[in-house]
Amino acid sequence: QVAHMHSVAAVATPSDNQGQPHGMHHAVADNFAVLRNMLAHSPLRSTLQQLLHWTNQAHKKLLPLLNQRLAQGFIRECHGDLHLGNIMLYQGKAMPFDAIEFQPAFRWNDVQADIAFLVMDLLHRGQPALAWRALNRWLEHTGDYEGLALLPYYLVYRALVRAKVTGFQLFGADATQRAAIEKEMAGYLQLALQCTQPKALFLWITFGVSGSGKSTGTAALMGETGAIRLRADVERKRLFGLAPAASSHQVGVDIYTPQASQRTFERLRTLVHTVVQAGFPVIVDATFIKQATRQVFADTAAQLHLPFKILAFQASEAELQKRVQQRQAQGADASEADWKVVQAQRSVLEPLTEQEQAVAQWQ
Repeated sequence: QVAHMHSVAAVATPSDNQGQPHGMHHAVADNFAVLRNMLAHSPLRSTLQQLLHWTNQAHKKLLPLLNQRLAQGFIRECHGDLHLGNIMLYQGKAMPFDAIEFQPAFRWNDVQADIAFLVMDLLHRGQPALAWRALNRWLEHTGDYEGLALLPYYLVYRALVRAKVTGFQLFGADATQRAAIEKEMAGYLQLALQCTQPKALFLWITFGVSGSGKSTGTAALMGETGAIRLRADVERKRLFGLAPAASSHQVGVDIYTPQASQRTFERLRTLVHTVVQAGFPVIVDATFIKQATRQVFADTAAQLHLPFKILAFQASEAELQKRVQQRQAQGADASEADWKVVQAQRSVLEPLTEQEQAVAQWQ
């Protein structure tokens, strides 16, 4: 829903007043000014000072990318206040509401800043698995992996916004209320500080035919590790202009040719570099039934000095058949593999070599 909202939102241009990098930095600086006054006599002042230094350095480093994002149309009329207090459950679906109206500068923002608010709030509420799954699902729909380099900066910004808004409650609060408010503010500042720390990077790939549990298993792992998952099924369709759950019959060409598969794995390898350079670990979700393809990604991990692991999945023939039939019936998954495709995959699957077995983890 958020990805769709962003896709149809009005777009800012470099000639507009909205979304300029200096405007963003002004908004960030304003948070520090307000929080500095609120925390005048608090030990949290030192944390705030650390965050100020990091933010200023990050803005300088990211300035070329911030300008590039504006030129490329990633600054849009977003929600602007996408935390969980502004999302309701309506008829079984999560629905954002109460977007920022009073200040255009707060809603005209990078789409990464918008999703960062939701990710930050889930992290703050002790739901990291949901935070990273939400981010990954948004990325699958938008393909905006290049913008990930901005995410830590925006996570810090959003945490500071909520710390400031929480701090407004200090005025007129009694001693008991004040202690609770300051504890909440401290939580946001500690989260912001945590978001400035580099993540432990790695490159993991999957191994197994369609229906063996790769997507389900990696969904849990990305929630546990904060990894970015790259799905071959999704990126293959993106190369042909298709949404993740769209049918390939829409394009009138075969998107599963050897040439298309080669393009897909080249795209995945490029995205590995993009995501790692942005500071995030990567899980590549594909069948990887060919040893040569697995070796390409093992070599990539070595080139990038990343720990490498093969997540191997297997299931019985009956279970495989059941899963692909259920998935086809539901029609909501990026994979279009039917039982015939699974059988074909099994017939050409190249088992893990002895060297690969040493880095494999069976699921």
